[in-house]
Amino acid sequence: MFPDGDMASANPDHLESMILLNVLAPSRLALAVIPGFVSRGHGTLINISSTAALAPERFGGYSGTKAYKAYMLALSLRLQQELAGKGIHVQVVLPGAITKSSGVADHHHEFALARAPFGGFQQLGRRAAQEFLEFLG
Repeated sequence: MFPDGDMASANPDHLESMILLNVLAPSRLALAVIPGFVSRGHGTLINISSTAALAPERFGGYSGTKAYKAYMLALSLRLQQELAGKGIHVQVVLPGAITKSSGVADHHHEFALARAPFGGFQQLGRRAAQEFLEFLG
């Protein structure tokens, strides 16, 4: 993690470890299972991201963690497009903040719902993916 969200003071070795864990590992797992899904003509890939991926500039926290979550959301949307029509479903789960000790979680959840380009947290479709890409600008 980055102290106080400051990537400039991050330990490079720790940063590399976090990228391997949060970016490379899920990507390699997807690469490992997709060929079997394609050969069987069905399968479901479920990735975990976060509502932080919808607004990484908001609510403090660690910049690296938000970047990993945004990557998982983008990867899931892209895989969904690539695998459409092959009987393979790609879903992404976007849990929100879980603590309410300061009231930030309620505000974070409302903000994320308002910015969610796909009308809430549900299985994403092609239209939703397009809306999300437009949302990103």
